[in-house]
Amino acid sequence: MKRPVACACALRCAAAAALLVCFAAAAAGAENGPAPALTVVQWNVENLFDAEDDADNEGDDEFTAGGWQCWTEGRYALKLAHLAEVLDRLGGDIVCLEEIENRRVLEDLAAALRERHGRDYPCIVHREGTDQRGIDVAVLSRLRPRATRWLTPVPGQRDVLVAEFAAHGRPFTLIVNHWKSGWGPKAEAARIRAAEARAVRAELDRVLAADPSAAVLLAGDFNVDFDDALVADVVRSVGDRKRVLAEPETGWLYNLHAGLDEKARGTIYYRRDGAWNSFDTISVSRGMLPEAAAVAAAAWALREGSYEVFRPESIVDGAGRPLPFRMLADAQTKRRTYCTGYSDHLPVRVVIEPRR
Repeated sequence: MKRPVACACALRCAAAAALLVCFAAAAAGAENGPAPALTVVQWNVENLFDAEDDADNEGDDEFTAGGWQCWTEGRYALKLAHLAEVLDRLGGDIVCLEEIENRRVLEDLAAALRERHGRDYPCIVHREGTDQRGIDVAVLSRLRPRATRWLTPVPGQRDVLVAEFAAHGRPFTLIVNHWKSGWGPKAEAARIRAAEARAVRAELDRVLAADPSAAVLLAGDFNVDFDDALVADVVRSVGDRKRVLAEPETGWLYNLHAGLDEKARGTIYYRRDGAWNSFDTISVSRGMLPEAAAVAAAAWALREGSYEVFRPESIVDGAGRPLPFRMLADAQTKRRTYCTGYSDHLPVRVVIEPRR
């Protein structure tokens, strides 16, 4: 359910009715001392809805006591506790999230992290989008962005969040995505994802035209594999580091997923198809590669070997598949049982550090 929020500090983006909630003291504290490394987390948390029925959001009807998910305050509280447990272990300074119903669930998640684990995220970046399912992208952060922009490539679908940070005077841009899934008519879904890919590439071109060596991280659930043509050819995020470094004029990104062992790339498992996909990824701009120091380097660099799909035993089943938090039907018996896991997606994370 949508509800008004009181906050200690609010910043409205001039280009959109987005509200950035920050507690200034905590954010200011993060700016003192030597520049530390930062951990960026990406996670689709699978339908984080509260248990109240929002009359303005038909997408939340299944997440009520009378809906097919039998969603209750107790299950909502348990979901929050499980997500907070994993996010605490991930240790992100900036956390990119997808499938967020509203600001209230972000505040509740931040409260669970603070009260259960002593981990504080004083900044919430979110706006109510126009997605037909009523879900949004958002960020929880220890750092206050200096600016935010919201892109709406296709009305009725998820927005793309562009957040600009300047930690310790060192700028970087974070672009958070949740592209159209494959559900529904395939041709229509592909058309929407293509529009989303083009909008992201246009934003990358804008940022890199202003500073070809800019530090940019592209994160999200793209609903296509990391090496899909939309990612490689349209967004121009590839796994060939030499090509990224050798062709600066094309504005290539390096897709960190390419550096993982093939067996470690899966982030979501479709039980119906019995197949893994690598939908959840982070890419970095050319300037963030350590090798870029000899050419045009960004103020932030990728820490080699830090990127991973986070898959501790507690959040996967015996076969290593993500434990979702939802009603499941047995493929053979059709019997339905409730799995009170975490998410049907696995999170990914990377560490970036100030370039010396």
